[in-house]
Amino acid sequence: IAVAGDGSVWWAEDEADHMVRIDPATGKTDAYKIPYEGRAFPRRMNTDANGDLWVALWLAGKLMKIDHKTRQMTIYSPPSKTGGNYSVIVDKKNNYIWVSEHQVDKIAH
Repeated sequence: IAVAGDGSVWWAEDEADHMVRIDPATGKTDAYKIPYEGRAFPRRMNTDANGDLWVALWLAGKLMKIDHKTRQMTIYSPPSKTGGNYSVIVDKKNNYIWVSEHQVDKIAH
């Protein structure tokens, strides 16, 4: 679970490869399919200084950014091809996104 820059709350539906957003003011929820062919298996997430979300895609070995204003999802490839990306930590002061690559015992940014 993570809170975006607009105050909306997001969580991962890992078995369905969806991200879900709830507007706390209205209680309305929206589900968004992760734009990845195959299984992505989203895991931990965090918010950057801009209020955008970063999500580790464990099975896909990718990192995904969700623009909190447009809800556009962009997928990035970290250094290790099948790293098993698990958690995301954001250094908001220096604007670094760190991801733990669980299957290869590495940390990438």
